Parts: sequence; structure tokens; C-alpha cells
Amino acid sequence: MLLHGRLDVLWRDGQKALVVDYKSNALEGAAPASVVDADYRLQRLVYALACLRDGATEAEIVYQFLERPDDVVAATFSTRDTPELEEELSAAIARIREGEFSPTPSEFACADCPALDLICAGPRLPVAR
Repeated sequence: MLLHGRLDVLWRDGQKALVVDYKSNALEGAAPASVVDADYRLQRLVYALACLRDGATEAEIVYQFLERPDDVVAATFSTRDTPELEEELSAAIARIREGEFSPTPSEFACADCPALDLICAGPRLPVAR
């Protein structure tokens, strides 16, 4: 499976890599760490794997929400984490291939959707509560 994306910041120093991802979405009172764990876990492991497969022995992945710039969420991965990261990514890819998609409606995600209120209730769906 081919993944597309862009990195906000990538810095390399020898065997160490740093990825910083700036987030502009509203936290709506949630703690940045819980948002990263809930919404960006897969993205974080892809960033880590990309760095580790590119030759880094250590990759630090940092998220900074513009709404709370002093509450940075960081995780560091090393080559010993690679098998676990690959296993989690493979499981996610398998779910995608099987068509397993859980709806994650929100006011933000659904605001511009052409299906909203025509064929989908969006944020009013029970899964959104």
C-alpha cells in the first residue's frame, strides 16, 4: 500500500530524526495527548517507521497544537520498536483492505460534506456522541 503525505518539519542529525507536526484543529477542551492518541496514532507510527526505515536509529515524533503551543506531545521510537510498529501498520492496512471503516463524524469533519443532511446525519449520528 502506498501512503501519501507531507511532513511539516523533518530534521536529521546523524542517526536521530525529529518530526514535528503542527495541528490547527480545535481541541474543544480535550487534552492534546488524548487527541494524539485517539486521532493521530497511525500517523505517528507511519512517521516513525519512515524515519527508521530511512536509516535513523531513533525517531522523535512531536505534535504541537496551535491552540495550546506549550502542551507539546512527543514520543520517541527506536529500531527495537520497528517490529511492533510494522505489525500495527499491517493490521491497519488489513482493516482498510477489508473495508472496515468506523464513522467519525464531527462538526469540523462534516461541515462541508455534500452528503450532510441528504444521506447522512453527520454529527447527529449516535456514534458521534
